[in-house]
Amino acid sequence: MSKQILTPESLFSLKNVTDVQMSPDGTQVVYLVEETDQETDKTKNSLWLRNLKEDAEPIRLTAHPSDSSPRWSPDGKRVAFISSREGSKAQLFVINADGGEAEQVKTKHAPSSAPLWSPDGRHIAFKARVDLPTGERYPGEPTQLIPQAVKTDETEAKQDDAKKPAPVHVITDINFQADRRGLIYDKFTQLFVINLETGECQQMTTGAKRIEDFIWNTSGSALLYVVDRYCPTLAKHTAAIYQVDIANKTTGHILNFAGSLNHINLAPGGRWLLLTGPDNKRPLGIGVARLWVIDLHSPSLPLDQADVHCLTPELDASCNHAKWDKNGESIYFVKPWHGATTLCQVFVTAGEAGKMIEHEITDLSMIALFDLAPDNSLVFVAHDFITPPELYLRRQNAVKQLTHLHADFLSKHEVCPAEKFTYQGADGWDIDGWLVRPLNYESGQRYPTVLSVHGGPTGAYADSWQFPFQLLAHQGFAVVFTNPRGSVTYGEDFTHACVGDIGGKDYQEIMAGLDHAIGMGVVDPNRVGITGWSYGGYMTCWSVTQTNRFQAAVAGACISNWHDLYGCGDSHVYDEGLFGGPPFTKEEEHLACSPIRYVQNVKTPLLLLHGELDIRCHTSQSDQFFTALKRTGKEVVYVRYPDQYHGFRRPSYIVDRWTRTVGWFKYYLLGD
Repeated sequence: MSKQILTPESLFSLKNVTDVQMSPDGTQVVYLVEETDQETDKTKNSLWLRNLKEDAEPIRLTAHPSDSSPRWSPDGKRVAFISSREGSKAQLFVINADGGEAEQVKTKHAPSSAPLWSPDGRHIAFKARVDLPTGERYPGEPTQLIPQAVKTDETEAKQDDAKKPAPVHVITDINFQADRRGLIYDKFTQLFVINLETGECQQMTTGAKRIEDFIWNTSGSALLYVVDRYCPTLAKHTAAIYQVDIANKTTGHILNFAGSLNHINLAPGGRWLLLTGPDNKRPLGIGVARLWVIDLHSPSLPLDQADVHCLTPELDASCNHAKWDKNGESIYFVKPWHGATTLCQVFVTAGEAGKMIEHEITDLSMIALFDLAPDNSLVFVAHDFITPPELYLRRQNAVKQLTHLHADFLSKHEVCPAEKFTYQGADGWDIDGWLVRPLNYESGQRYPTVLSVHGGPTGAYADSWQFPFQLLAHQGFAVVFTNPRGSVTYGEDFTHACVGDIGGKDYQEIMAGLDHAIGMGVVDPNRVGITGWSYGGYMTCWSVTQTNRFQAAVAGACISNWHDLYGCGDSHVYDEGLFGGPPFTKEEEHLACSPIRYVQNVKTPLLLLHGELDIRCHTSQSDQFFTALKRTGKEVVYVRYPDQYHGFRRPSYIVDRWTRTVGWFKYYLLGD
């Protein structure tokens, strides 16, 4: 049977495996499968279970599209998860592992985190966003700005209520909005605990604080949780760890940490508390997330930075998905490095860096996530450039594939490999790049090519499954992508090298990567387009103001004016870190690397794409660039997507994005 050509609609047939959870005894795994529901034009989830003791087929536990965050009960007999059913707000559900109907555990507040069972299985803790109590929000605030008339007739009163203006937004917190969440100034995350026997649900924390990760202590008598703190005048994050007693709600202070903490995990036995996150030695987004431990048996609390022991001080890579072994003697984690990932194990030794071992568990280059069994066998999701994500089991050094979600897709479509190459950067660094030859490539021929730039700039490309690149290759294009300075997974110095030099040597290294690919004899230098999203959108716009070598460009969620981006989104701390300060102290630096300043240089036809609710890179960035390009008579089209944030969620809009992108490049590079 002849293979089919990929189209943007082929995206609908792809699936993904997420949130893999091993049962406490290691005999079963529960996981989520994400797929597209074309009828509702949404991504839907379903909960699946696989018995690992025998060669059994996966069992579908649930079929509701909003199911998420499955977590095992301590006895391995039940699974708790979050779901929004029949159009309601998110609620907590519990289902027996051997099947049956899920039972709702009713709560007043919608959970915003995965459920966490207490060690005895009698309680579940979760986070939920809660309004602060009403009252004066700043000194002298009027108590009633819009008087309401008293209505005696109930019907008339309801009609009048419908005409009332919505409450005004009174904002006092600098972090008042977030992408995909909108305005967050008036809601703060709190911890709740529900008694599964009585149904009683108690709020354990209060106040204007943003709670991040949380865990039970070993006895189940208290919750430990992380509070993120941000100092606007210093533009720095700090973190604190607290403990709240379940019986009387008293709170104890455990630790202050100079940095950000994205994960905490208590060792078996309860002595060591594992912390994962970067300190403040580098700007936010550039420092690597290291592994830290504190001794909870310390005689004096709270602890400070001097009591925090770093297990990975010399490791120049982030430590992701960290998990304790069953004895609490070592920690397993995923290390991303140079376009691939490795499963590592570091041993806890008080007072010194831990011994680290790297485990080769699969031939696939990317381990997306994993979970451990008591015997240290593991389930993991893995993929590479020609293999979509699937679930695997590794036990006694043997690896077995547990899911075959893409067997039909791979039987119908040929996949194109990526050839990795290395070239020299602006300061002698070795820079990684990849070249994808088009489907039906013929040796000696040169092809129209798309240069793709990743986001960030502290993102990174890898030897990972990339449907868009497969799509472009099937549509007749070669694809080039690189990891210039600023990219993560190459060490802090490499990532930090972009600071204060956005659009400088990073741009030079991207162009050098394209030149290297041209030298490989595949790229037609007279038929090259450029594209990217976020920072990739910025670099696309920047490139067409700096060179006329591109015949077409597609910029998604772009940045055209670094000076005006400040304060319009949710990444001002990150943006400041890229320049070493805010724009009101470095105005010329921000403007000097803004595409809007050089708009009159543009000769490349440009397609701009942007979600109308984007809070990461505000639509004003595309608005400004489009207006300036039209004002100067340039060739530009601007497409705005309703109700979409920085990352699109609606499948039809994602397909529309790639349909327009492919069509733009076909017209200008192929003449179609």
